[in-house]
Amino acid sequence: MILLLEAYFIWQDRFSWMVREGHVFQAMDFDFMETATEHRFPGPVTVFQERRLPERATPAGYSALIDAYGLEVPLPLTLSAIGDHHRVVERAGWRITTPRHQPHPSLAGHLTFALKYEGLDLTVLKRLFLATGPAPIEAVVH
Repeated sequence: MILLLEAYFIWQDRFSWMVREGHVFQAMDFDFMETATEHRFPGPVTVFQERRLPERATPAGYSALIDAYGLEVPLPLTLSAIGDHHRVVERAGWRITTPRHQPHPSLAGHLTFALKYEGLDLTVLKRLFLATGPAPIEAVVH
């Protein structure tokens, strides 16, 4: 099914692109755009799923994906978050990194952060893939 889009959309992510009036896209592409905007990533918190952070910080990587997609998984032993200070804190099961590590608030941004700084957590990845379906993950990989 092909959709004609008459409005302008700007999607800024790891892959920036613009949809201009009159372009033709597969329905799957449009569904991906809608799905991506439905998930809100958490802001600064002091407690995440009953686990207290050493300081006020924004969950990042697996913790942000678990929250945004409502994944029912055991929490990883060490979770990541982005702090306000320019120092790394590792305490109480948290790794608080500097603001320069802040990922883009999107599936691609947090998944890239998780794979780069937190390694592989196959339980979280499996549940994430089941929650998102293949199209958004394929878009991140390509």
